[in-house]
Amino acid sequence: MYRLLEQLRANTDQHFGNLLLVGDQAPYKITPIDHGCILPSWFHLAEARFEWANYPQADCPFSPNLCAYVQSLDSNANAYALRKLGI
Repeated sequence: MYRLLEQLRANTDQHFGNLLLVGDQAPYKITPIDHGCILPSWFHLAEARFEWANYPQADCPFSPNLCAYVQSLDSNANAYALRKLGI
C-alpha cells in the first residue's frame, strides 16, 4: 500500500530521511513523514527522488484487493477533482 500511496501522491521527496521505522523488532512498519513535496509543479519533477522504489518492501506483490482497488480508480475523475481544487 505504501508504494501505491507514494505513486498516487506523486511524492518526489520520499527518501530514507523522511521515513520512520515503527515497531520493537523487525519487520518494522514504514511510516512516511514530511509530505511537503507531494503533487509538485511540473518544473520540480527534475528534482524527484524515488528511493522508495529500491526498498525490499517495494518488491512485495500487491494483494488482489489492492489490485482491484487500482482497477476501480477513475483517473479522469481524480484529475478533474484536483483541477477543481486548484492542484
